Amino acid sequence: MFPPFTSHGNLASSLFVPILGVGTVILAFWFISKKKEGKEGKKSNKNDLWYLVKEYLKVTNRQGYRIVDLTFYTRANNIALLRDQIAENKEFLEKQKESFVSGKKRSKTEKIKKKLIKKIPFIKKSMNFPKQEEYHKKMELYTLNIIAKKYSYFQNLLNEYEKYSKQKPFQELTKKKLIGEALAKISKNKKMNSRNRYLVCFKTINKYEKISDWEAIEIELFKNPKPKSKEKFKVCFTAAIDYSKELHWIFAEQQKYLKNKEENFKYIEKQIKKDEKRKKLNNKLSFYLSIPKKIGSQLKKKIKNN
Repeated sequence: MFPPFTSHGNLASSLFVPILGVGTVILAFWFISKKKEGKEGKKSNKNDLWYLVKEYLKVTNRQGYRIVDLTFYTRANNIALLRDQIAENKEFLEKQKESFVSGKKRSKTEKIKKKLIKKIPFIKKSMNFPKQEEYHKKMELYTLNIIAKKYSYFQNLLNEYEKYSKQKPFQELTKKKLIGEALAKISKNKKMNSRNRYLVCFKTINKYEKISDWEAIEIELFKNPKPKSKEKFKVCFTAAIDYSKELHWIFAEQQKYLKNKEENFKYIEKQIKKDEKRKKLNNKLSFYLSIPKKIGSQLKKKIKNN
């Protein structure tokens, strides 16, 4: 079980749940398949991503709270992908700002820059975000320290970091790369950058029917250290995360998710209305079709009586 919730809002421990595969697509497949297997009993429920969040709610004294929304995002393990994620969000916010501020004229240099970015993709990719990148490196180390306390593989990874961290070549690498990426480069071992980390975002509803704001936790996917175990992989809860600090890279995807969700709801509502109309029409038709039958049966009775 989890330890007590700390004053900093972080959980310095981990919860371990067996799952079936690695990577975003497989995690998504696992999540969906486990939801479908929900009828199989309590053991099946423990293999659900919802179960992880439920356990987190328990240790934060929120027993009985229901999860009303849940989604997850893959953390980048290389600087190029991270920069693309941040740039995409920045562009998304700029478009939103433009739509709100109508009639505002942009300078000629801004217009030229935007056209160049569209025509020459590498200009966009060369952008860097020092503040956000530093935050991601800190989170890399923070979660590594947590998981290293439980598993020797991650302790070895932490030892490698501590070994290289004071060396100038490594320090230079970390200016341009994420921690795991730099470790893989300097040690010439790709496994040093094989962590699979996910940000899980969710909303809850309490007994008073009040829906919470978005919250976030981080989970990590890794190979089961027990070779004889039936489950090849595990998913581990690492820490509670400040959701607002993650918006710089997930906001655009979050908005797409919410838009799709809204569209799905509208589609379902339309289908329900169509079904209701169909039922009413069928009821009317069955009523009118039943009239000739009733008349026919009445005529037969009269003929028999005569």
